[in-house]
Amino acid sequence: MSLSVAPAMQPNSSPLALLMAAVRPEHRGDVLVPEAGHPLVDHGRCRVPGCPGVATASRGLCVAHADRWYRARRRGAAFESWLQDCPPRCTPQACLVPKCRYGRHRSQLCHRHHTDWTAAAAADSAAVWAAAVKAKPDDQPGCEVPGCDLWASFSDGFCVSHQGRFNAFRRRTGTDDRESFLAAVALAGVPRLNLAGLAPLLKLEVQFVVQCFLADGPRRVNLSRWNTVVRALHAHSATSLLDRTAADWTALLQLRQGNPDGALFINWGHDQVDHLVHGTGWDREYPLDTWTLNRVGHAATGVAHISFASVAQPWLRELVKQWTRHRLSIGIASPGVRTAVGVLGLFSAHLNSLRRPPRGVGDVTRSMVQTWCEDLALDHPEPRSRTRLVTVLSTFLRDAHRYGWAPDLPSTTVVFSEDFPRLNGTGTRAGPPRDCGRPDRVGGSTGPAHPP
Repeated sequence: MSLSVAPAMQPNSSPLALLMAAVRPEHRGDVLVPEAGHPLVDHGRCRVPGCPGVATASRGLCVAHADRWYRARRRGAAFESWLQDCPPRCTPQACLVPKCRYGRHRSQLCHRHHTDWTAAAAADSAAVWAAAVKAKPDDQPGCEVPGCDLWASFSDGFCVSHQGRFNAFRRRTGTDDRESFLAAVALAGVPRLNLAGLAPLLKLEVQFVVQCFLADGPRRVNLSRWNTVVRALHAHSATSLLDRTAADWTALLQLRQGNPDGALFINWGHDQVDHLVHGTGWDREYPLDTWTLNRVGHAATGVAHISFASVAQPWLRELVKQWTRHRLSIGIASPGVRTAVGVLGLFSAHLNSLRRPPRGVGDVTRSMVQTWCEDLALDHPEPRSRTRLVTVLSTFLRDAHRYGWAPDLPSTTVVFSEDFPRLNGTGTRAGPPRDCGRPDRVGGSTGPAHPP
C-alpha cells in the first residue's frame, strides 16, 4: 500500500491550502459517486431479478431489498421463494383499501383507514376488512418524487414513505433543500458518500481520502459503512481528522468490532491526510511514540508500525529509539526490530518495579541487568526463549557503549556470558546468535558477552 504523492507547495503551507491543491475537481461536492463498477466499492448487482441496485447488504441484496427481506422473514417467508416473487423496484406501497393511493401507515393501511379499522374494532384482519371497504373517490396531488405514484400525505408534497426519508435527510444534513433530497433519492442503491453538513476542512479531508482510496485503496469496502462514520463525525462536530489520533477516533466512534470498513476509513484515511499535511521522513517520525515505517523508507517490510509505548522511561525510550533507527538503517528486518523493542519494554517494566527505580541512564547498574536476566525464568521457563530475550538486551547495551549513545551509562552495565541460561540436558550455556556477537573469552577467562 503506497501513500499518495503530495503536491508541491511552499514550506509551512496550511492544511487547507494543501488539501485545496490536492483534491481534484471530480472529487469535490457534497455527494461523491464513484464510477460504476469500480472494483473497490462495487459489490455486484442485487440478487432480486431485475433490480439495478448494488448488493451492499447481506445475502447479496441491496439495502432496500434487504429491509424487505427482514420484514418477510419475520412473517415466516422462505428466502428462495421470496426472492422469485419480490418486485425489482422497492417503491412505497399503497393502502390495502381499493382505489386508495395513500401510502401505508400501519397494518398495511394508510393513516385514515388504519384509524377507521381500529375504531371499528373488527375481528377480521386488516386485509379482510380493507377488501370490504369502499373508498371514496378522491383526487389528490401525487408525491413529488419522480416515479412514485402515491398521493402526497403532507404539506411538503411527499407520500408517507418519502416524507419519512425527507425528515431523516433534514436531520442528517441540517437543511431543507428539496432538490438535494430528490437528487439523493435518485441515487438510491448507488454507492456514494454524502458529505453534506461537514465542516469545510473535514469535508476536504474526506474528499482527499476518497480520492486516494479510489486510486490505491487496500481492499474493497462498503461505502454505506463509510457514510455511517461520516454521520458520526458530523454528530461529534468534528472539524478535522487530525484533531485526534486514528486510535482515539476508532475508540470514540466504536468502530473496531461493528464496522471494520469504517475502521479502515479512519485508520487508512487518517494516515493519508497526515502524510499530506505533515510530510514524511525521520524529522517527522522520530519524535513520535509510534513510527509509521512506510514514511521512513520501509514500506514493504511486512510491519506497518513500531510502537515505543511499552518503554515507560523517557530517557530509556530515547535511547531505544536511537538503537531502533540504527538497526533499521543497517538492514535488520523490521519484524525482528519491533520484537526487540518489545523485549526492551519488558526491561523497562522491570526497572520500574525496583524498590529504587533508576532516574536516568547513569543509574542503570549491572545488578539491575542481572536481576532481570534471573527473573525471566518466572515467565519464560524454556531456556532458548530466555536466550533470545537476553540477547536483545545484550546487543542493546553493547551498541549503546560502542556508539557512545549513552556516555553516562556505567561501563559495567553489560550482559555477561553467565547471564545466558544453560541448555536443557547439556552442560553448556546458550549464547547469543552469531549476528549479535559471541561471549568474549580472553586467556580462558570469562568476560562480558558484549564489552564496551
